Amino acid sequence: MLFLPAVASAQQTPVPAVITPPAWVRSPQPEFPSEAAAAGAREGSVIVNCEVSAEGVPTACAAIEETPPGVGFGESAIAAALESRLSPRRVNGEPVSGQLRFTIRYRIPDPAPASPT
Repeated sequence: MLFLPAVASAQQTPVPAVITPPAWVRSPQPEFPSEAAAAGAREGSVIVNCEVSAEGVPTACAAIEETPPGVGFGESAIAAALESRLSPRRVNGEPVSGQLRFTIRYRIPDPAPASPT
């Protein structure tokens, strides 16, 4: 009979990745669409999805949802998103590309009440 000493198996517990989400360096600065103003819209919103490069540059942006539709909010939001910049998503300190979904809201402020003279 052969006896072998018990060897403890050295199982390593995997270390979870440290993920840092992207952050705005230059946030989107959309213009209120003239089409929307002409149509009487005073507010709107767009859900935008962009791919973000490892350098923090948004690309391939698309309007996922636009309210109200068809009066220029989507186009304005995409143009603004493409001009913005982010610090990229990082995994264990290394910048990586990824996707980002965010909402841009539009609102024309209510006119100030006339002051009595």
